[in-house]
Amino acid sequence: NISGHEAHRSSLRIQIQVKMTEPVIYLVRHGISEWNLLKKWQGEVNTNLASVGIEQANKRATSFTSEGLNFDVGYTSDLRRASHTCEILMSKCSSSVQQNPEVVPDKRLRECGLGEFEGMEKSEIYGPKYESLWSYLGSLSHEKRIRTPYFVGLETPLDVGTRAKQCLLDALDERDAKTSLAVTHSTVVESLLAVCFQAEFDS
Repeated sequence: NISGHEAHRSSLRIQIQVKMTEPVIYLVRHGISEWNLLKKWQGEVNTNLASVGIEQANKRATSFTSEGLNFDVGYTSDLRRASHTCEILMSKCSSSVQQNPEVVPDKRLRECGLGEFEGMEKSEIYGPKYESLWSYLGSLSHEKRIRTPYFVGLETPLDVGTRAKQCLLDALDERDAKTSLAVTHSTVVESLLAVCFQAEFDS
């Protein structure tokens, strides 16, 4: 089982500390992307980090270093905004003396597809057109909400949280790493919290 978590919300990340006996994984959200600045929902669209997102990742790396955190391996979503964040963090926070720290892409950490929401601005998504959808989702119990997708055919929060959880468990099993980094997306983090710790899924 995955147990023990600490969540921090900021413009850069929501961080979960995942512990299983000795190994620890720090789960970090990617920095601000170009579409974040445009207030567009991204989903699986492969957007780039914005310059401010690159700056955030560098600042987070400095913060990790000041806390004495060094990572043996970095796992990342295969989408650019996450992998670029991971590469920046690992370049400054790797415990390896090698020039090329280990960065492992894994699709199980990628953001879920958002259907017709992808590319739409947040104001439209939460506008009159979808008011009934949000009202319905908000009326569901926790167990029903995590089993209900935005649209038919998409992953549910339970699907997303389960695949991401398995990725982290496999990482703990497959490598002799004491402290690892995993960079992913906000919906993935929220799904993990909902699945592993019964946190309310409010997206």
